[in-house]
Amino acid sequence: MPRAFYGVLADVTNLNGIFATLVGYQSGAKQYAEHYGIALKELRLPTPDDWAGRIKDIVINIHILVSRITKFQPRARPEFLKTITEPVTGQVGLWTDAPIVFDPNGKPVASYEQLRQNLPTAGAPFKDRQYYVAYPAHRLRLGTLDIEIDGIDFTYDVAVETMISKVLGEQMAHAIIRDVQSGSYTFVDKQGNVRQPWDDQS
Repeated sequence: MPRAFYGVLADVTNLNGIFATLVGYQSGAKQYAEHYGIALKELRLPTPDDWAGRIKDIVINIHILVSRITKFQPRARPEFLKTITEPVTGQVGLWTDAPIVFDPNGKPVASYEQLRQNLPTAGAPFKDRQYYVAYPAHRLRLGTLDIEIDGIDFTYDVAVETMISKVLGEQMAHAIIRDVQSGSYTFVDKQGNVRQPWDDQS
């Protein structure tokens, strides 16, 4: 094959040839290509031998401490409670990122989700931890009701959630391009990009 290819190259001056195949080359073809300066490439699917001595897969276990509030108790200011003349009832959804704590000037301070994320985890799982956050002269907005508070009492659990992140060689290397003369590798990823991920350590 390189012999016929060289016949085409010989008709054009100042042209270097690169010949690629899917099946490899016999020794005679390699010698002929080397003599006439034709670069030989192999384009093929990756094989287990391509990964010898190299890291193929990366698996990372990620452990995350997650807080779950089991009791949310605002400490209403005594002065505010004196202004309440009738019982206040209702249901309010707090599982949002909307601000619910405001400072004395009306500036948003925290949402329910931010309050949850700011609870200390102590670096380990536990249950029924009690924690108080002071918010002097702040307002807690529950639906359409603003409650003047001095702080909030929390009871909460902390659990460990595990996620697995994988980087698989098969997902990176869609095809291998091997330079026959030098033995160096490049690969084609799933997006069609040609890269050189490996440095020969030998």
